[in-house]
Amino acid sequence: MAGVSIPPGTMSYFWGRITREEATTVLRQAGCRDGMYLLRESVNKHGNYALSLCFRDEVHHYNIERQLDGKYQIPDGKKFSGPVELIQHHKTFLDGLLCLPSIPVERGNRPLMVFRGVTQTEFDQVLLKKVSEMGLKGDALANALGPQRFQLFNVVAKDLHKDQCWFHNNIEREEAENRLRNAGHRNGLFLVRAKAGSQGFAMTVSFNNAAKHYKLDLHPSGQLAIEDGPKFNSVMELVDHYYNRADGLLCQLREPCTRPDYRKKNVGATNMDDSPAYWTVPANESEQLYASAEPNGLPEASAGPLPRRNPHSPLPAPPPSEVAPPPRGHSSSNAPLRLPTPKSGPRSPASAAQRSPSRVNHAAMGIAAVHIGGTWDEPEMPERNAPPPPETPNVAEERQKIYDSVPISEEIFNLDITHLKLDEDLGSGAFGAVKKGRYTPPIRGHGYGNAAEIPVAVKTLKANDIPNAREDILKEARIMADLKHKNIVRLIGVSQGETIMLVMELAPLGQLNKFLKGHSIRSFPMNKVMTIMHQVALGMEYLESVRFVHRDLAARNVLLAHEGFAKISDFGMSKAVGANNEYYKAAAAGKWPLKWYAPECIYYFKFDSKSDVWSYGVTLWEATSYGQKPYRGKKGQDILQMIEANQRLEKPPDCPQEIYDIMSLCWKYKKKDRPTFKDLVQKVKPFRH
Repeated sequence: MAGVSIPPGTMSYFWGRITREEATTVLRQAGCRDGMYLLRESVNKHGNYALSLCFRDEVHHYNIERQLDGKYQIPDGKKFSGPVELIQHHKTFLDGLLCLPSIPVERGNRPLMVFRGVTQTEFDQVLLKKVSEMGLKGDALANALGPQRFQLFNVVAKDLHKDQCWFHNNIEREEAENRLRNAGHRNGLFLVRAKAGSQGFAMTVSFNNAAKHYKLDLHPSGQLAIEDGPKFNSVMELVDHYYNRADGLLCQLREPCTRPDYRKKNVGATNMDDSPAYWTVPANESEQLYASAEPNGLPEASAGPLPRRNPHSPLPAPPPSEVAPPPRGHSSSNAPLRLPTPKSGPRSPASAAQRSPSRVNHAAMGIAAVHIGGTWDEPEMPERNAPPPPETPNVAEERQKIYDSVPISEEIFNLDITHLKLDEDLGSGAFGAVKKGRYTPPIRGHGYGNAAEIPVAVKTLKANDIPNAREDILKEARIMADLKHKNIVRLIGVSQGETIMLVMELAPLGQLNKFLKGHSIRSFPMNKVMTIMHQVALGMEYLESVRFVHRDLAARNVLLAHEGFAKISDFGMSKAVGANNEYYKAAAAGKWPLKWYAPECIYYFKFDSKSDVWSYGVTLWEATSYGQKPYRGKKGQDILQMIEANQRLEKPPDCPQEIYDIMSLCWKYKKKDRPTFKDLVQKVKPFRH
C-alpha cells in the first residue's frame, strides 16, 4: 500500500480534471516562462494525473500513473506516495524533466472539476452521503475522502448522471429529437435518455441541424460503450470522454440540452453543470483532436511543437500509435457514423522513453535509435522485363469503373483464396512481397472487359513472421477497405491462411519515383508532375478529413494508373505491424525511412496529419527532381543535424521557386506552422497548367 500522501486538491496549483489543451491555454495565458507548471487529473484514465510544464516557450505534459501498489510515477521514473510528493521531488531534481517545476500557476477561485459540470465539492458531498447510506462511520467515513476514495469513486459516479441537466430520464426517441430542435440545433448539443424497458441508455447529439442517436450498450461487466468504442464505468465518464474528444462520433459534445423540469440540487457551492463556460470546447482543441485522439486509458504525451534537442543524443523507442481510424459504414440520423477505435481499455505500460519528454536523453534506444547511424534509401523494386504498355485515360477510367463495381461486403473482404490467382512478382518492401494477380469476385459481372477476372496487386505477409501483429493488421485492413477516394488505392479484401494476402487494385505504371526517373522536364513537363502531386494532395486531404494518418507517404508509395492519374498506396501497415514488432525490426533493419519523417516522428514516434504534410514536402521534392533520392548518401544523424540547424533539401534544378516555397512550408519545424492538406490542395492547384 502507498503511504499517506498530500491530497492534490489541497494544493493551489492543482486544476482538477482539465484537458491537455486547457492546461496549455492556462499556462500560455500565465506567460509560459520556463518552470511554470500545474498539476491536473488525467482525462484519459481515472486515478492518473499529469504535470504540465513550460520550457522554452512550449508546454510539455508528463503522465503521472497510479501503480498497482497505489504509488505514483512518471513512467520509468521513481515512485512516490502521491503526485504532490512527485512534484516536490522534481522541484529539486530534474530526473529526466526538461526543467525544474519552480513557478506554480495557481487555480485561484476556480472550482475543481471531477466531471464536466460536477465540482469536487459536489462530488465529495455525494460521496459522503453514499458511504453514510452504506453504514460506514467513524474512521471508515473519514477514509472515504482519503485512502478509500479511489475505490469508492466508481460507486458514486454510477448514479451521478441522474442529477445532471442533460439526463432526460425515460423519453422516446421522437421527444429527444423535439427537445434538440426546440433548443436550436447546434453541433454538439446533446442529451442522454434512459431506454424504455431496458437498463441501457441512448445519447442524442445535434449535428448539421439533425438529431443523431447513439445507443449506449450495457456490457455484462456493467460497463457502457457506444458500438466499437471504449468502455466506461458510468454514464458520467462516457459523457466526459466524448466532451474531450469526438473519438468516432460525428462531433464532440459541446453543450448540454437541459431537460425542461431540471432544477439544480443545492449540494455544493456552485451551479455550473449547465453553464456554457464549462461546456465550451477550447478554441484550439477541435483542430488538434484528430492528431491526439487517445483511446480511453492512453497516456498523456508531449503536445505541441517539440523542444529543440541535441541530434547526437540517442532516440527514444517509438510508442504505440495514437492515430484515430477513419469512418466505417454509412451515417444517417438512424445510424450515425462511428469511427472504429483501437482495442478498448488501457494500453499496456511502456517505457518513459516511449511516452514522455522526460526521457528524450534516456539511454534506452528503440529501432530508430539503433539504426540512426545508417543510411537508407527506398528499397529498389526489381526491374520488369519490359515496361507495361501505355494506357489511355479512357482505358484507365474503364478499369476504375470495374474496381468501383466490386461491392464493399463481408464476403468480398474475407476473400476466398480459390478466387485468386498469383502471377509474377512486382517487388518487395518492408512488409512483404508484392505480386501481380487476378481476382474473380464471387458475384459475376464484375470482370475486366469481357473476362471475369480483375487484375490486382497482392501484398503477401507470412503469418509466422507477424505472430503478434496479425489481429492489428486485419483490423487495419478492414479500416482501409472502407476508404473510398479516386486517388487512394482500394483494398478489396484479405485472404487469411499460412500467408496473409492483401488484395488491392492494380496501378499498371507502378511507382511514381521509378516512372519519373525515365523522364525529364522535356518529356514530362512540370505541369504534368504537379497534376499528379495535386491528386496526391487531394487523396491526402481525404485521409486528413477522416482522421487517417498515412505514416509512410513517399514517391515510392504513389502509384500511377496512367500518366495523369495517381493513387496513394501502402498506408496504415506501419501502424498495424508496429515499430516494436520484431518482424518490422528484422525486415527494416537499418532501413527506417527517416528521410521522410518529421522531427516529432523521429524523436517521439508521434504521427499525425501534420507529420504527413512534412512527408508530402519530401514527396514533392522527389517528384520535381524527377525521381532523385532525398538526402542521397546521408546518414540519419546527418539529416537530424540538418533539420536542427534549420537546413532543408535544396531546390531541385528544374523546380520553380514558387513550388519550392510550398515544400518549405511543409518542412516547418513546429507542426502548427505547417499547412493542412486542404491548404496544400489550393496551393498546388495553379501549377497544373
